Order: sequence, then C-alpha cells, then structure tokens
Amino acid sequence: MEARYDGVDYSYKSGTQVLHDINLKIYEPGLLCIIGPNGVGKSTMVKCMNKLLIPSKGSVTLDDRNVRSYSLKELSKTIGFVPATSSDNFSMTVIDTVLMGRHPHQKVGSEKNDMHIVYQVLDDLKITHLALRNYNELSAGQHQKVSIARGLAQEPDILILDEPTANLDVRHQVQVIELLLRLSHERGMTVVMISHDLNIAAKYADKIVVMSTPGMIYRVGTPNEVITEDTIRYVYGMECTILNVDDRPHVILGEPLSDEVIHEMHRDEMIEHRGLLNVIDSQHRCSCQGRRIVT
Repeated sequence: MEARYDGVDYSYKSGTQVLHDINLKIYEPGLLCIIGPNGVGKSTMVKCMNKLLIPSKGSVTLDDRNVRSYSLKELSKTIGFVPATSSDNFSMTVIDTVLMGRHPHQKVGSEKNDMHIVYQVLDDLKITHLALRNYNELSAGQHQKVSIARGLAQEPDILILDEPTANLDVRHQVQVIELLLRLSHERGMTVVMISHDLNIAAKYADKIVVMSTPGMIYRVGTPNEVITEDTIRYVYGMECTILNVDDRPHVILGEPLSDEVIHEMHRDEMIEHRGLLNVIDSQHRCSCQGRRIVT
C-alpha cells in the first residue's frame, strides 16, 4: 500500500494554517516515526490520511486513489487509527471492545476467525487476563493497550498511532514498540507512529519524519540521517549531545536555547521549499528534497 501526500495544506475554520505544502510518499513496510515539537501539525497530517480531516489544498492518495473517494468501510479495511487519547467509555468487556476492530471484515461465518484474531492480539499485548474485564474499569495504561489491540485486530495495511506509549511505563513502552516493529515486518504493514520520545524513535524506527514550524517537513531519513545535533538544535531549540549506541543515535539533552538565539538562528537560515517529494523506498533510500536549508 502506497500513501502519498501531494502539496497538502490544511487550515482550520479559524483561518489558522497548520500544514504547509506537505509532500511525502511512503510505500515501505516497517515503523515510521513522526517527530517534532508541539503545534507543528503531526496529528493533523496523519488525520488527512484517514479522512478525519480533508486538506484545504492538495491531495492524499492510497495506491493512486484519493482518500476522499473511499467509503468509511473501505478505508477502515486499509487504515487503522489509534488516537492519543480516547473519550471511549464502553460498558463492554475488553474482548468485545477489541472485536469492534473486526467490524470492517465481518461477514457470515467469520465469527470463529474473528475471535481467533482478537485472542491473538490480546496475547501479543499480554492482556489476555483482561479479556472479560469491563473496559471502563481499566487504568489509562490498560485503556491504551486495548486501543492498540483494537487497531491491530483491524489488520490494516497502514496502522496510525498517535503517541501510543504516552500512558505506559517504560517496560510496557518497550514491549509495545517492539511488538509493533515485529508485526510491521511480519505482516508487511506500515506502522506510522507519532512520538515525542526522541530516543524511542531513534532506537526503533526504520524511518523518521521530522516536522518543524510552520507545519512543514524538515527532514526524512533513517535515524542516523536525521537525529543530529543540528536537527535538534534547529527544530527543538535545544542543545544536545548525540551518542552512538548499537549503531543508533542516542540523544542526551542539554540546555534550551534562548528565544533570542532561536529567532536569530531561524532568521539567518534561508529556507528553500521546492515541494519535491520526500521518498521512502523499499531499498531504504531517502530523497530529502521536500525542504532544504541553504546557508
């Protein structure tokens, strides 16, 4: 499944433009992390892929078909979405909640296979013991795992997760990310994950998309290509040191830069945005042409 953004802008009804000329092409199974500071449009960008938001300009296509032409049932067979927070308050058991993920695939005679898939994802996430508990009795971390289970039970080609480890302790964060990485390769599935944890992204992602103000793609590539001191300084306004741990970058944060230094740094950088595609391909090559910084 190929997902493609072509010249995508998005503005809210207030007139605030959140996304600016997003060009991105993804057709490689694996774990793709989207990182960047607050307010740069990470969640907005992924919501344009699953039709929760409609671009103000440009298009998002799946296998060359505009997502706007998909019915909700068609789209739910292709894309799963696990939001950062959920207002769900089901008086249903966990197993029935996860079974909702099978709805796009359900047909006469599919019950046995659907239940097999549901129990498999519960086992993968080590929450089988919660199967008969009521969803609304669970902790925030358990809610998060059940939401991820529902997304996995959907068996989509692309699974989008908005900060899936936000409510999990360190041990469960690692378990969930390692599971998502494994399943992405075993199933040939693309997992698109928004994360604020630079070291989680650096350690586990196959590719990383770095977003920066004002809602643009700053860089795309492997962790070693994009997690650099210059990137962290420019995008996050933070001093840092990058260590090499098991051939992966590891970020040790320093002091935040002053507003004056950040303003001067951005002013002195001429940003050339040509609207070319950042291409993620199956040979792990990346063409970071969408946005270049010319000094």
